[in-house]
Amino acid sequence: MSADSIKALPDTARLVLYDVEHEIDLVACRARMVYRIAELMATGATGSGRTVIAEAAGVDVQTFRKFLEGGHVTPENLISIIERGLGLKFADVVKPAKGVA
Repeated sequence: MSADSIKALPDTARLVLYDVEHEIDLVACRARMVYRIAELMATGATGSGRTVIAEAAGVDVQTFRKFLEGGHVTPENLISIIERGLGLKFADVVKPAKGVA
């Protein structure tokens, strides 16, 4: 991936979850990827990085790619990608958008 393509990716995404707008920290999610791939491969997972994470999350690679690019995914897929795929805590990377009490 070139430096230009990295800059083209959004740092955050906004998604409405159950009528409340939330902001997702995509930089934290992308930063976690290499460590999670290593963890999953250490337990026997094989394949490319995105494939390994997508399989751990129970989603297809296109859904995972859409998530990384800031596109819309279902709440269920969002939770699976963050918690099971990336091994992060949902509350650490998803917050109500600013202005929401």
